[in-house]
Amino acid sequence: MTQLLKDLLSNQCLIAAAISWFIAQLIKIIVELSKKAKFKARDFILRALVGTGGMPSSHTAAVVAVAVGTAFEHGIKSSVFAFACVFTFVTIRDATGVRLSTGRQAHSINQIISVIPEGDKIHKVKEVRGHTVIQCFVGGLIGLLVSLGLHLFGKHY
Repeated sequence: MTQLLKDLLSNQCLIAAAISWFIAQLIKIIVELSKKAKFKARDFILRALVGTGGMPSSHTAAVVAVAVGTAFEHGIKSSVFAFACVFTFVTIRDATGVRLSTGRQAHSINQIISVIPEGDKIHKVKEVRGHTVIQCFVGGLIGLLVSLGLHLFGKHY
């Protein structure tokens, strides 16, 4: 178990992903706080840490960090890097396409439910927030910079 923990803590791609995710979530909290005059601390912090959507995209930050770290560790000709790139593009596409669209549709459905007479008998739809292209771009930039920083200034692969 000790060796497993050592191996995990020395995995530069995993470290880059975790740091990128954490930085993106921290920025997301700051952005959300700057937009709200009044909030419930418990609900807000829980949503900011594990919720979806918002500026920047922490999912994009993490997967870009893994892809860049994989390029440094295995080279851009490797199958592992190819897999990391495909995974990154699928994640970003899902965030900017599917989740963003379904979240907007769910919001519209909930608005309709709230105004129809029998709406109180219908369960509201969960509104999952996706990301705009700029939110994913900023998340990707965070992942790139963190992974590049770890490569240049941290332990090398």
